[in-house]
Amino acid sequence: MKKIILIVLFIILSFLAYNYFAYPNFRQIEEVLSKNQEEANQNNWRDTYSNDVQKNQKVISEFINKVAKAKCYNNPFFLPKEIDKHTAQRLAKILSDSSSYIWGETTVAYNRKLLFLDDQDNIIAITEIDEENEFIDTYPFRRTYKWGKLSKKGRKEFFAAIDN
Repeated sequence: MKKIILIVLFIILSFLAYNYFAYPNFRQIEEVLSKNQEEANQNNWRDTYSNDVQKNQKVISEFINKVAKAKCYNNPFFLPKEIDKHTAQRLAKILSDSSSYIWGETTVAYNRKLLFLDDQDNIIAITEIDEENEFIDTYPFRRTYKWGKLSKKGRKEFFAAIDN
């Protein structure tokens, strides 16, 4: 009986250790993805906004088409939830739609992470979700994305897709 308990305990500890050490370094991912936006922020946004919006619409469209899947991380001790290509592209489209947002409080604590991956499993974007499922923050940030509180429509569509 002791052998069985030790084996089960070893399996559980191995699983937890693997998940802990395989958990992505989100700060590092955000830094790499944020470097893409540094160039856009060098100019006065009032002078370049119109051109930036047109350019970003193209980039967003390419980004949505590039998304192959997503992974949602809630806790470092559990496996991430895998999200299929169709749903991941739908989530990216919702996040890219400015009507999915309203202005809200800006000081929040994030507890969930959603990674968007391409066909080669490269991380192409990361979205952080707060504890109340109201606020999101996406890297790399684009001028047509808003950061803030999800609208009722945006929240309903987003979480219907992610929690499906």
